[in-house]
Amino acid sequence: MANVKLGSQASWNNDYAESITTTKQLARGDSGKIFFVDQGSGAYVISLPELSSNIAGWNAEFILRTAGDAVEVNCYGVPQGGIAVADPVDTDSDKMYAVEIGHTEAVASATDGIAFGASATSIGARIKVTTDGSSWYAMGFGGVAADIVDLDTD
Repeated sequence: MANVKLGSQASWNNDYAESITTTKQLARGDSGKIFFVDQGSGAYVISLPELSSNIAGWNAEFILRTAGDAVEVNCYGVPQGGIAVADPVDTDSDKMYAVEIGHTEAVASATDGIAFGASATSIGARIKVTTDGSSWYAMGFGGVAADIVDLDTD
């Protein structure tokens, strides 16, 4: 079987940094950015772009800069706290596969997102996400288990 190119996503190649302190909808043009996340301004959601073959290769990295309330990195259209039942029509719920690496390791499949937990304490904890256009793939790195949590309500 031949290798097949999935997409061609223009990217900042990790040479553009941006601060996020409140709810944000990411766009196609945000690919390759590094986002510094502040939890001190209350709980909020960072929403990933809507899945499509046009964004295959889209990627971003999120770095915890200040600890505080939970900050979720959710699939497109998924509200804070997640969706109890998969909604394949209006959202990309249950389309993320997450690996959490910290004090304990966990693998979550069909999750709505990944988050810096409300009890996160490790400044510098990181979440990396990428897509093949049909699913999101996330990896979270933290010093303790509470730093990175998956968001799955069903």
